[in-house]
Amino acid sequence: MSLITYQHGSYPDLVGRRSIFAGNYVGPASYTNTANIATTGDPVQVGPFNYYIDAIHATESVSGTYLVRFRPSGPGPRATWKAVWVTISSGNEVTNGTNLSAETVIASGFGGLF
Repeated sequence: MSLITYQHGSYPDLVGRRSIFAGNYVGPASYTNTANIATTGDPVQVGPFNYYIDAIHATESVSGTYLVRFRPSGPGPRATWKAVWVTISSGNEVTNGTNLSAETVIASGFGGLF
């Protein structure tokens, strides 16, 4: 599981009763591509314990090589989230075991404590 590390400044910040965040997310040392939408991708976590993610925006890696789409396990506030890495030049999901630890994306989204 990879942690989105908040950028320095005032993140997370409150908007109403929810939080907004922006942070750096470093890819996994060994990506999991099982060819099954339910199990493929890198699990991600934001913030402290009991911090739930409402939405994370898709983003391009800093290198410009990959597009990262964040996918929830289902509807509702207590979904788990996975990052799905796609090679921009081919449009294909990266292969199983690919080392993405040298890749960083700046992720942003909404969440909060329940």
